Amino acid sequence: MIQSQVNKGKIYSGVTSLASDISVVETGLMQLTVKAGSFTTTGDKRLGIAPQTFVLLSDSVFNLTSDVAMTKFYKAELGVDAAGVVDVLMRSRIDDYPDAPVGWQKIHDIVFEFALPPNTLSLDMVDILVLTVEQGFPAGTTAADWQMQIGQV
Repeated sequence: MIQSQVNKGKIYSGVTSLASDISVVETGLMQLTVKAGSFTTTGDKRLGIAPQTFVLLSDSVFNLTSDVAMTKFYKAELGVDAAGVVDVLMRSRIDDYPDAPVGWQKIHDIVFEFALPPNTLSLDMVDILVLTVEQGFPAGTTAADWQMQIGQV
């Protein structure tokens, strides 16, 4: 089941520029689709790096497979390919993840690592944690509770 909760994919923007409307949906028994959208970074004031917005122009569809004997792991990240196009890289592993393609620049994880047990035929019982950015602060908190975000620590 696709989910996002605090400390498991769900984060808050606070007073930063962090934003994302990219979502992940299950579009088949063993298929995930990362929906087109945009992701805005926070930048880094200390290093003089301004926030940057990356736009994923089209949906990315991934057909997943399980192994017959071993647990298989998957993860997906938003990034920029060697041609400068914003894209999604889905990687799978039984032992080690393969290297990213030459020229790939990671922006942020979109689908965090999850496990497919051997002979999995459906994602219904698989916990899939995805990045969700909520605006502001968690309910009941204010900027004073999150001083690191505004550089007061």
